Amino acid sequence: MTIPSSYASEICPVQIRGFTTSGVQLFISIGQLTANLVLKGTGTLSSNLAYRIPFALQFIFPTILLIGLPFSPESPWFLLHKARPEAALATLTKLGYTDPIPVLAEMAHTVEIERKNYSSTTYLDCFKGINLRRTEIAMGIFTVAQLTGVVFTIGYSTYFFELAGLSPSSSFSLSVGVSVLGLIGVMGSWFLINRTGRRSTSLFGTMTLALLLLLIGILDIIPTSSRGPVYIQVACIIIFAFVYLLTIGPMGWALFAEISSAELRSRTVGLGIVVQSVFGVLLNIVVPLLINPDAANLGGKIGFIFAGTASLGCLWVWWRVPETRGRRLMELDWLFENKVPASKFQGYEVPL
Repeated sequence: MTIPSSYASEICPVQIRGFTTSGVQLFISIGQLTANLVLKGTGTLSSNLAYRIPFALQFIFPTILLIGLPFSPESPWFLLHKARPEAALATLTKLGYTDPIPVLAEMAHTVEIERKNYSSTTYLDCFKGINLRRTEIAMGIFTVAQLTGVVFTIGYSTYFFELAGLSPSSSFSLSVGVSVLGLIGVMGSWFLINRTGRRSTSLFGTMTLALLLLLIGILDIIPTSSRGPVYIQVACIIIFAFVYLLTIGPMGWALFAEISSAELRSRTVGLGIVVQSVFGVLLNIVVPLLINPDAANLGGKIGFIFAGTASLGCLWVWWRVPETRGRRLMELDWLFENKVPASKFQGYEVPL
């Protein structure tokens, strides 16, 4: 989980960096869709194959990775850190850079500057000086993504649909629909990431998700004997999956790989994944307790909780998340070193 985005940010030109770094979310969505299809097909089995088949199929993907990894070129940034400029130039040429020599010179200059500042690095360096702000953004963007309630709306959508009164078969079918729509949302994000940018897309997406969550909560307290509010809640969850994977979901993967310094990228990216994983574990424990009829029995009222946390996330994105679209890594270093406010990153003239 920690490698793909940072690797993509280091080997890709700035023009396609957003597509490749956020592409991690695409394959997560493909995995979710595949899992839902498999579970849809095996969920009616009465033998132990109902769980053995899903477990066994997961071994296919690591095998594909192991076969393909030897053919992946090494990061030119890594090669420069190891004092191998000729190998770095060869890698840039192999990757299709039309004019690799100036690119290599800029990379070498950045590496030399950071090497003077950090003769040897530790995780503590991520929380010192200007790197503290960069680490906060890497960790914070995943915190916001998790606190929008994605674990509830996507991870437990099948269970929520059943609690809402739909049959298990219909619930599984709707979950497949949620996954498909989410996959379409991820592909739609490719058109936004270089047009509206990371900051604006993240902010708009989080605001929309907060409103959808608020609506889910309100619909749960409306006294009515009809099934109308339940179906609207289901529709809100389906729309939520599309909006999340169109906006804040893939943008987080792009942002946290771009804002870190070259010298601390692997550590900063690792810290971002730690935050995502910690929140994922906690919310997968808490959410079932909140919606389960045998526990807190909140049902759709959980929307009020996540609407509040998503609203706080909107404020943080507006205040702290900069626009990295179209910026070379050297330019981002300069902007952070000169403490340019997040709202002024876009369009700020960098004297490089």
